[in-house]
Amino acid sequence: MITTNNEEYLILQNCFLVGFKQYKLNRKIYKSNISLKEFVVTGEEVIKRTKQKSEKRYLGITIVIPLGILLRNKIPVEWLWGEK
Repeated sequence: MITTNNEEYLILQNCFLVGFKQYKLNRKIYKSNISLKEFVVTGEEVIKRTKQKSEKRYLGITIVIPLGILLRNKIPVEWLWGEK
């Protein structure tokens, strides 16, 4: 976080639930001694990265589930779990 006085702070946040009104998150704030402007991330960048990750997950799920259904009767159980 960069204030209007150009003071820089680091915010430690251990939870990804950001922006939910009903949840109060305890965050630790530390004042920075060095300039961290090159590492600043805007809210739009975070939203874009999150959307890209979720799109990849949906693509993987849509591929894996049908393949699992098709292959479950083709692969012998012994290959997966060993001899009984």
